[in-house]
Amino acid sequence: MAEAKDVEAILDRLLKIGTGKKDGTTVAKYKSVYTDKEIADKYDIAYIGTLLRSAKRQKLLHYAGAALMQGASDDLDIVVYPEEARGVGMAEVEAKKKAPEPTAKVEKVGPPGKVGSITARFERKERESTDPKPKGSSVSSIASAFEAGKAAPGKVQSSFVDREIEEAKKKEALKKKQAKKVESSSSDSETERKKLEERKKRKEEEAKKLKEAEEAKKKDEEAAKEEKKRKEEEKKKREEEKEKAKEE
Repeated sequence: MAEAKDVEAILDRLLKIGTGKKDGTTVAKYKSVYTDKEIADKYDIAYIGTLLRSAKRQKLLHYAGAALMQGASDDLDIVVYPEEARGVGMAEVEAKKKAPEPTAKVEKVGPPGKVGSITARFERKERESTDPKPKGSSVSSIASAFEAGKAAPGKVQSSFVDREIEEAKKKEALKKKQAKKVESSSSDSETERKKLEERKKRKEEEAKKLKEAEEAKKKDEEAAKEEKKRKEEEKKKREEEKEKAKEE
């Protein structure tokens, strides 16, 4: 729900970043609104849309259509009414300024200037679309009725709020998917790391066994040499004893 102070704050900011027209209105592109640093620092994109819709319902400003979509509505004109027109709309103010005496015929109602004329037409279309007995079910009339708070439940299914919620759900689902992918990647990395550690451990064990086998072989060789030496010494001793026996 839009706070009154926030609506007032965004109107003041629009008057600063917008372009003043001869008919007293101030016009700013929708993209320049949500990309303005001061506005973007205070409010998120969804709340900016809520504030603008609230201001439109209060006839503080006007823009075509019911939905404000980032990207699709970037070039949409946000028309801020002058002080005397706020709360009543430009068409009504112009009628009060130029309307003749009650007996006279009103030929044309609409503020001067291109922007004012377009705004007046939009205001008349909105009043027609919010008639208690609307004919047909065109998207524009239903959207306008929704803006005025008179649309029947369930008729406006592709409203800005619904789309914002849907986009938020999609973003959340995408975040979960990416988090799951990262988790899966981490899990794969952990599995690979464990495999590498097991392989390294096996190699170390094999190297240890090989070293032990080499040491055992070396000991066997040394024992064999000792045995051979001992036998040679015994043989030599026997031969010496034989020689000594012969001499005697």
